[in-house]
Amino acid sequence: GLLTGVVEADGVQADFGNPGTSAPCHINANCPAGNAWGNEKNAVAMIVVNGTEQCTGALIMSVGCSNTPYFLTANHCLGAGNVPNWVFQFQTLSSDCATNTGWREDVQFNGCVLRANNASTDFALLELNTIPPANSDLFYAGWSRQTTGIATTTVLHHPLGDLMKISVDNQGPFALNTFGVDAWQINQDLGRLEPGSSGAPYFNQNHQIIGQHWRRPAAGTGVPVCDITIAEGGRFDRSWTGGGTNATRLSNWLDPNNTGVLTTNTTSISNLISVRAEDYPISGPPQFCTSGEYRILNLPVGATVRWIVTPISGLPSQSVVNNILTLTRISDGNATVSAKINICGSDILIPPIAVKIGGEVITVTSTQTSCEGVQYNVIGTVAPGANYNWSSNGNSILYNGTSTTATTSVGQIDATISGNDIAIVNTINTCGQSVNAGGHYNPYQREIIGIYPEYTNGDHVSVSVNTTVYDTYYRWYINNTLVKEGSSATSYCTCNYETPDARVCGENTIRVEVETSCSINASYEVGFFKICNNYKSEPNVEIFPNPARDQITVRLKPISSKQVTGNLKEIRELKIIDKLGRVKKVIKYPAKMKTIIVDVSSLQLDIYYIEVFDGTNYARLPLSILK
Repeated sequence: GLLTGVVEADGVQADFGNPGTSAPCHINANCPAGNAWGNEKNAVAMIVVNGTEQCTGALIMSVGCSNTPYFLTANHCLGAGNVPNWVFQFQTLSSDCATNTGWREDVQFNGCVLRANNASTDFALLELNTIPPANSDLFYAGWSRQTTGIATTTVLHHPLGDLMKISVDNQGPFALNTFGVDAWQINQDLGRLEPGSSGAPYFNQNHQIIGQHWRRPAAGTGVPVCDITIAEGGRFDRSWTGGGTNATRLSNWLDPNNTGVLTTNTTSISNLISVRAEDYPISGPPQFCTSGEYRILNLPVGATVRWIVTPISGLPSQSVVNNILTLTRISDGNATVSAKINICGSDILIPPIAVKIGGEVITVTSTQTSCEGVQYNVIGTVAPGANYNWSSNGNSILYNGTSTTATTSVGQIDATISGNDIAIVNTINTCGQSVNAGGHYNPYQREIIGIYPEYTNGDHVSVSVNTTVYDTYYRWYINNTLVKEGSSATSYCTCNYETPDARVCGENTIRVEVETSCSINASYEVGFFKICNNYKSEPNVEIFPNPARDQITVRLKPISSKQVTGNLKEIRELKIIDKLGRVKKVIKYPAKMKTIIVDVSSLQLDIYYIEVFDGTNYARLPLSILK
C-alpha cells in the first residue's frame, strides 16, 4: 500500500565514504544477480561534486542513431552545486562479488549542461561536455514509456559513493503520487538503496529505464538501512511530457524528430553515430583556379548538409548536388567554407576551412633607398618561371626579368622622386592568369606617430614623428607659435620650455615641419588633446600598482584645510585614455567615492592615462600596462 512519512530524498550528503563503507546488505554489481546486466553497468556513473560523491545516474539513449551524451539523474541532485563542475565516474565496480577490489577510476568526464528538469517526477536530464569516444566500452541505456507489463525492477547504483551495487524487486512496481511526485514504488528482494543512490536508473525486465531513484519512504525514522525494502523513483513515462516545455520534459531531447517511439534498447557507443564535429572534416582544395569540390568526410547515411560559404574578398558561385559543394571562380579572392550537418536530429557545426579563389594575390611594396632611389618589391607567388615586366608612371615595359625587385638607382624603371611615383609589374599568377600589381611612393610623407600628454614634473606634451635618415631639422608649433626647433624628432612642448606657453583652454593643434638633406621638406598638422586650467601638475590622486597588469587602485590623497584650488574632493568619473588621446573606457561612480578599483586586464601593453573628475576638477596621471 501507500507509505507515508517525511520526504527524505536519497541524494546530497555532506560526506561519503570510500569503497566498502556502505551498508553490509548491498550486493556488488558483479555478483550473480548482475551477470546479465553487463551493458547497463557500462551506462551507469557516480556523480562527484567538489571531490565528494553525491548521486548516481546513467547515459541514456536518444531516438535514432546519434551518441549525444545525455545523462539521466534525479532533480534533487541539482542541489549538490553547479552542474558545470560535476564529474562523472564510470565503470567503478569491484572485479568480483565478495570483495571491493579491482575497481578503476580512469573512465571519467568533466562538466555538463542542464537540458531539462522537473520536480513533479524528480528528473534531471544533463548533457555531458565531452562525448565519450567510440572505444570507451560505454553504453547508452535504453528506456520505455510503457506502463504495463513491467514484471521486475533492477537498480544499479552507488550508495554512499561506494562501488556499484545492484538491487532487485522480483515483482512489478506500484504507481503512486506522494508529496506531489509521480513515482514507481518498489519492494526490494535483493540489495537496498541509501544516500548516494539518488538518480540511479530503475530498469524493467527488458533492461529499459522506467524511472530514476528518488527516496526511501522509511528513511529518517531510525530504521536501519538494511531493514528498508521500500523505495520510490520518479516515473519516466510522466517525465516524457513533464511540465509541458522543453526545459521541463524529456521528449524533445530524447526524440527530437517526434517519432513517437515507446521504447529504445541499451546500445554500445561503438554502434552509434558520432556527433563530434572533428569526426566530419571538410575535404577540398585550399585553392582553386576555376572550380573546386568540397565534401564532408565520413558523412553518415541519411545525414543532411547545409553548406556555409563566406566570401572575404572576391566572389565564387556555388552549387550543391548530393551534399557535395562545387565553387566556381567569378573573381579572385578568399573565402571560408563551413557546414552544418544534421545527424539523427542533432545539428553539428563543422569548423570552417580557408579557400583561396583564383591565383596567389600579387602586391608591390616600395622603400626609399636614397634621395633619388626607390626599390619596389613583389610580394606573392607567381607561376614557375614567370617573368616580371616592369613599367612606371604609365610608360611601356622598361624591364623584363625574373627579379622580384626593381629600383630607380640601376635604371630598371623610369621613376623619379616627383611626389607620387608609380611602378607597375605584369606577371603570371599561379592559375596562369595575367595580373598587374602596382606600388607608389610619396617620399618624405610625415605623420605624427605619438602624442603623449603628461601631467607630472612640468605639465608637458611629448610629440614624436616617423623619421628617415634624410631628415635633418624639425620645428614644432602649438597653435602656430614656434615652441621648439632642432634636430630631435621628439619634442616636449611645455609652458616652461624654450618659449611661453602657446596652449589655450580647449582644442589645441600641433604642427611639425621637417627639413631633409634631399631638399624636400614637409609640414603636417594635427589636433591634439584638450586642456583647461583646472588640470593640476601635482593632483591629490595616486595610482597603484603602476605599472599594472590586471587591476589598479585609484585613491585620493588626504588634503589639508588649506586645500589648493583644483584638488579633487571625490571620484565621480574615471576615463582611461590611450596615448593617442582615444578614450578606451568611461566609468561613473556615486558620490563620496575616495578609493576605487578598476579592471585593466583588457588593456594591451602600452602607456595610458587615467583621467579623474570630481564634477568640477580634473586630474590626469600616466599608467603603464605590462603583460
